[in-house]
Amino acid sequence: MSTQWDTDIRPVLDAVYQATCEHANPRIGVSQADINAVLGRAEEDVATALALENLVRAGYLVAGPMPQSDGRQGPVTVMLGKKAFELVAGWPTTSGEHVLARSSRRSIVESRKRMIRKSGPSLSGSVSS
Repeated sequence: MSTQWDTDIRPVLDAVYQATCEHANPRIGVSQADINAVLGRAEEDVATALALENLVRAGYLVAGPMPQSDGRQGPVTVMLGKKAFELVAGWPTTSGEHVLARSSRRSIVESRKRMIRKSGPSLSGSVSS
């Protein structure tokens, strides 16, 4: 399983935020099933479980109080941690990490747009901006 931030981890963090906004229980957070529903994945998707474990380890999420009882991977429920609030909800931060992340995403989008303009109409239909 891959652990690339932009393709594997960040979409799960964004889904946790969306699920939290839609229907979080303040005492236990949101379940993997809720997160997978936002992502359009199977209820017990292993990639989501791995991403959640990594996000908990990195301090973006906090594992909820629900104990593992059925042998599934990853935390049963999660809640947004301080780093997640700063990154996905725009909470104030003392570090520049979120600014760097936004700047990097903007640079990637602008690079893709320049590449499409340079390549002409042959690629512009195949890549969305």
